[in-house]
Amino acid sequence: MIDAEGEQMSKQHYIFEYLPELQRILNENTPPVLVFYRRVKSKATEVSQRIVEDKDKQRALVDVLQKILNTAHEMKEMDTLDLTPNREFWVISLLDSYPNIDVTHAQFLLNDFTFNMTSRMREEEKYGILIISQDMIILCHSKFGEVTITPDFEVLPRMLDSDNIIRFVAFIKKKNGRIYVKYHEDYKTKFLMEWLGVSKKELFSYMGGKYRFESEFDGIRIALEFTEEDIYKLITGGFRGISLKDGQLMFESPLDGVPINLIRIGRKPYSDFEEFKQDFLIEYFTVDKIVQKYKELLNSHYTTSGLYRALDDLKEVIILSQKTGKTERTIPKRVDNLIPIFATKNKIEIKENLLKNVGIKVLNGEHVRIFHVGDEFSSKPIIIKSLEIYNTLSVSEALSEIISSTNASETGRSYIDKLLLYVALKLLILENQDKKLSFFLDRLSEKILSYIQISEAKKVLRKEDVIIEYKSREELDGKDKAIIDRISKDLKSKLENGIVVVFYFGFDEKSRSFDPISMGRINDNRLRAWENGVKTKTKASKVYFHAIPKEDSRKGMVLMVAIK
Repeated sequence: MIDAEGEQMSKQHYIFEYLPELQRILNENTPPVLVFYRRVKSKATEVSQRIVEDKDKQRALVDVLQKILNTAHEMKEMDTLDLTPNREFWVISLLDSYPNIDVTHAQFLLNDFTFNMTSRMREEEKYGILIISQDMIILCHSKFGEVTITPDFEVLPRMLDSDNIIRFVAFIKKKNGRIYVKYHEDYKTKFLMEWLGVSKKELFSYMGGKYRFESEFDGIRIALEFTEEDIYKLITGGFRGISLKDGQLMFESPLDGVPINLIRIGRKPYSDFEEFKQDFLIEYFTVDKIVQKYKELLNSHYTTSGLYRALDDLKEVIILSQKTGKTERTIPKRVDNLIPIFATKNKIEIKENLLKNVGIKVLNGEHVRIFHVGDEFSSKPIIIKSLEIYNTLSVSEALSEIISSTNASETGRSYIDKLLLYVALKLLILENQDKKLSFFLDRLSEKILSYIQISEAKKVLRKEDVIIEYKSREELDGKDKAIIDRISKDLKSKLENGIVVVFYFGFDEKSRSFDPISMGRINDNRLRAWENGVKTKTKASKVYFHAIPKEDSRKGMVLMVAIK
């Protein structure tokens, strides 16, 4: 049984508005506040319990809690933390069942919080306190100051005064059902961060960690310290005046460069820059944690039972019931600097919003970083225009040429440049069919193609080069044999000087504008016949033909890619 609080608390009135989670305590017909507490140093698991029912006492309690919560660190969604299963279960159980809670869950949670504290935190006269109200749980670690706390807990407001609270964690349930976490410490410790399950990257940043680059200059040892964001800017080329190249710090002036002998993160030394770069980006993008989340989803009943649909969206994976179509669960994804891709063929579908967002940004030249969590991470991204892919993928010499040609365009905004982007993605897919990312890239390339509109009035701005050549629509007139002979003769000479060639059919060479082909005479059977015929005659390793119709589908152009 829970005994009622007996002592009168002094009234305190404030002219400011209470936080929403605290205002609920004072609302009419709101159940009482439940309080649990224990002496941290005690070896016993017994926890004292009280109920705060009187509204004046509740207001006094709310007054001190307002001060505490106003000191909070940033608010995080609980799903983004890696709380142990037991801690997460106890928190959810207490929030969902309040006021008819299972008291043992409250005892377990408070004991778990205090038992994990370090020796310094377990000094005499320090208490652990658990407060449970409607849609909120607060765990506090308190010292006494000048007041002695009696076993009957007669001075609860003073105990919870912000001057006496060393650290706290608040779990707040919002109207949408999601749980958010606020926390604060007077001095930062690994204990609280590890108890909450924050990532190593966040822990390092929270503790004020810095990265030291050590070197020697004219016999003098030097060390440069960088913050996490500084390191990211150095690696990605966004640090003004300094860059990283081949294991050296390059200065615009007056130094040419400073070789890096050692990079140290805490106590861990790195003598190999590439090894450091790989480990840094894995931590920076919280790769390990997001990969684990993907594996758990892939092996869960949400993707194996046939009762649900999983859809990969920009910021979360949405789980829908096959029966009702309603959202059963959402799995948040971190999207600070990189978009984790969960989409997996026959397992996790792709939401249209994700394809639209990535596709439009890439076409507009906005930087987009993606990583499929089911494939190996790489610190050296494949860069195609503004799209950076942080996976280990196969890239042939021919594809490398196509990517270089794609990236060579100053703007990438012309119709031909966008089509070359499409070609690069398609070839990347063909060379990486065994990778999970290919499922997403295939859908993305088609989405990008759907946004590219042929305009007969516009001139072709991009000039021909050793890779790209424009062809008139008459090149595809006549029977298949004549077309194959004509293209093969031209292609043979082109492949003598390069390893990849792209022909665009459907242009007026005099006006340098589009002269679309009637799509009525172009079908998949003819395209496959041209591929086989040209490949045989030219001895090319690969030949691809692709029809690209205009929006009305009656006219369009044909794209051919040939690889030596």
